[in-house]
Amino acid sequence: MSQNNAAEAAFRMADVVLTIAKHVSFEKSTLYRLSRINRQIYRDLLTERNRNISCHIVDTKSLFLFLISQIMDSRKILVRSLEIIGKDCFHHDPREPDAHKFLVQILKLIGRAKTLESFSYRSWDDQNTFLCIPKEVLVALAKSKASLRSLTMTVHPCNWDALYAIDFKDLNTLRLTVCSKGSPPECRTRASSIIFQLLTISDFLRTIPNLIDLELSISHSDLVATRGEDVVHLPELRSLVLSGTHATPGLLHFVAQHPLLKNLRLDFKTWNLSLEEKLMIYELLKLEYLELRAPIFNVHSLPVFQCLLGPRLKHLRITNIRFENSLLEKARPVGWRLQHLDLHFLERNSVFGNWFFSLMDSFVSLVKLSVTLESKRSEDEDESLPDYVWHGHQQEKLSKEFLMTLLSRFWNSRTLKEVRLRDEKANPLHLFELSYLRPVPPSLQYVSRGSWEGIQRFRVVHDLDPSSLKAHLVPLDVDEAAETNFDWTNRGDLLHQMDD
Repeated sequence: MSQNNAAEAAFRMADVVLTIAKHVSFEKSTLYRLSRINRQIYRDLLTERNRNISCHIVDTKSLFLFLISQIMDSRKILVRSLEIIGKDCFHHDPREPDAHKFLVQILKLIGRAKTLESFSYRSWDDQNTFLCIPKEVLVALAKSKASLRSLTMTVHPCNWDALYAIDFKDLNTLRLTVCSKGSPPECRTRASSIIFQLLTISDFLRTIPNLIDLELSISHSDLVATRGEDVVHLPELRSLVLSGTHATPGLLHFVAQHPLLKNLRLDFKTWNLSLEEKLMIYELLKLEYLELRAPIFNVHSLPVFQCLLGPRLKHLRITNIRFENSLLEKARPVGWRLQHLDLHFLERNSVFGNWFFSLMDSFVSLVKLSVTLESKRSEDEDESLPDYVWHGHQQEKLSKEFLMTLLSRFWNSRTLKEVRLRDEKANPLHLFELSYLRPVPPSLQYVSRGSWEGIQRFRVVHDLDPSSLKAHLVPLDVDEAAETNFDWTNRGDLLHQMDD
């Protein structure tokens, strides 16, 4: 075997370059330094940069000129992924007409090349900020409908019909923020919301039969959840995220149509579910990841939640928990098979009690445990002072004792590898507080603790005598901390990507 063949057998250079591309800056200076080390890797990284582009909406003219130069140099466009970072109320900005004009030209250029696989038009903070996207952008995007596999954007009455007209039959991933109650004040036109009654979200979804990953942010779940034979069925769907204000009757009729779901997130402030829907959900036998906002339940909602805890569930995340939430109690029966538990408490002091530690005794197979504590100030607190000042030494003591008690509660665990505690009201931990811990589960590898100052990450160093259950924590440097996100799935797939 020649040396070249041996090298190719040992390393797939394309994979090596892609790995490097994830960890290096694509600034010109960085690429120039790499070019002096290895010319081929430099060229490959340059190509990778040209394939995946992120651009602020105000910079579309520069991007357009860059693509023109790319055509002049190589006679082709390499763009596979295009992300546009939008700006709310941008149509009041004098730069807006030209910015969107150049975006339309960009999409036409890429459309002729038929290379675009992913398009995203989102806000800078990714918090579903309303963005008024002109129809012309969607019309230009239609030129890439045959190659497009992933789409992220905002729709509303004045551009909905333009999106609906595009045949996205090969789309695999759709993330849609829907504004349905007329045109918001931020919208460029005052269109009627009647179009949503004629061209519903359900009708649109039926035209995309190959969806695998669907995320909808909607005001009411009845935009997609109807009763009877008209309920939407997407046969390939594996990941579903629904968020909004109200979960109305019929929501689980939509969810239950997808028995192959592996990942499900329902984020609604209030629920109004009927008892009959309890029977609709038992077929989600493949569900591995479940995330719920702890909402205001009606009398029938708790049994429905219990039905979601299927036989393959490994990762449970519950947010917006207040006090001793009955939602957690319903999770006790399946605690023995969960591998990752992630809890977010709105009432900070609600976990400083025996009920919480008693609950933890049910989760005997955890690999990773995450707890976030949060609290709101009372009206008479001075907002000019840092949060941690208001909780004093007693609260600080409770926070530290909570971490120590949490570790000791799992002293006999043979599976727990990582514990994360986020408490933004607490002070950072000092090294002398971490020099002696006992008992600590022998399997534990990492601990992280968030405070008002930031996140501290530690590696667990166990005593030479395993039976002593003694350990101390050593701070991780930046490089080592980057490796501490324990992938309990051992796959690194979508289930793990939804982890944080």
